[in-house]
Amino acid sequence: MASAEVRSAVRTMLSGTTHHTRPFPELTAREFDVLTFVAAGLPNAAIAAELAL
Repeated sequence: MASAEVRSAVRTMLSGTTHHTRPFPELTAREFDVLTFVAAGLPNAAIAAELAL
């Protein structure tokens, strides 16, 4: 499972260049979390555990 530091770094990369915009604004917060976990390389089981599924 990726560390909080890795997740934070990926989230920063996905957040765009400004603090006011976010890529893929059509995604819900939960969908964006899933995207972040996928981008971090987490396997499906780890993503499910992170999301408490």
